[in-house]
Amino acid sequence: MRTLLDALAPYRKAIVSGLIAAVFAAWPLLADGDLSYADIGIIAAAAASGAGITFRVPNTPKTDKAYADEHAVLGDE
Repeated sequence: MRTLLDALAPYRKAIVSGLIAAVFAAWPLLADGDLSYADIGIIAAAAASGAGITFRVPNTPKTDKAYADEHAVLGDE
């Protein structure tokens, strides 16, 4: 049976970047102690754009040298 973390594995990086974008958008908006619907929209847009951009950008594939270096450090030969 798959766990929740296994199910979310392809999306973890996007979720984290969305949360970070939302926190940094919310920080100055909440400084006055008032949260309006416009503020909620800005926070949601920041989270969606942060997650969406990160999700759409593919990871660079490992080169043979990077793969060999990683396994040399781990002791796998």
